[in-house]
Amino acid sequence: LVQPKSLSEPYARLLEKDASIVRWRLFATSSQESTVGFVKKSVADIYNPASQKNSLGLSSAIEFEGSTISYGNLNPTQTSPEDMLSLARSTSVDSTEPLVLPPAAEGSQFPQLVSDSGYDPDMLSKLLPQATELRELLISHGVSALEGALDANYSEDTYSDSNGLSLREIAASYGAICEIEGRLYTVQNSRVYPEPFEIVRSRIPELCQLAKALDADKVQPAEARLPIFTPGGMAFLNTYLLSHLSGTSVVSGSSRFTLDDFKSGLQVAHKSLSLSFDQTRDMERSSFAFTPEGITGQKF
Repeated sequence: LVQPKSLSEPYARLLEKDASIVRWRLFATSSQESTVGFVKKSVADIYNPASQKNSLGLSSAIEFEGSTISYGNLNPTQTSPEDMLSLARSTSVDSTEPLVLPPAAEGSQFPQLVSDSGYDPDMLSKLLPQATELRELLISHGVSALEGALDANYSEDTYSDSNGLSLREIAASYGAICEIEGRLYTVQNSRVYPEPFEIVRSRIPELCQLAKALDADKVQPAEARLPIFTPGGMAFLNTYLLSHLSGTSVVSGSSRFTLDDFKSGLQVAHKSLSLSFDQTRDMERSSFAFTPEGITGQKF
């Protein structure tokens, strides 16, 4: 992969030299995504092709003298630093608030977001046999209508700003989704790159059994292991609780809860149910080192 730091450095040097710039921040990303799709008849056909693409991106936020700010996204291979600055100056708008830069975070302990195997330029050649085996496994369980895809992504990101803050993140992801008898299921969604196929294979029998049971006219009582957060459970939680925890919704008054509810620790669920947000856990898809604005992951 192209190193994102090498992409952003020419832009950072130009911004540092310009006396009309009050403060700035840059976020550069370089990634590779590999995807293989399949249907019941075939793998990687014309409608579900195997694909591997590399992407580069640079986002900027620049505050100029006179309290004007410009936000932009560009491809660093197509836009020179000089053209970027000229475009930013011409598209800057008045702002009543200064550009906010994050506090120093070099000493922060970032979560691990990629397996030790590291970057693999031949990832597509590994996904193809996995997709073939997954398709054959679904057919062997009597699935009549099926479709799915495997996806692996590897990325490197950097953040820098006028305060001298410099951050770097390496992350990867692996996902497997299947539509079984008209219902979409997430088979796997992890940071392991790629996930050992044994894990994906082990989940197929239960998913096929569930898909068939949902189509039955009558469901016979039976002992079974069920996840707490089924699609219906997650939809209920998102609708009646999580959607109301948005800071914007709380401040604007559109949330079910108020600021005073948070201050008083209002109980909103049964005491046996606890809810926490942790964006700092190693190898979790919801974790991250920092955002394009340089804000590090939090735990609360």
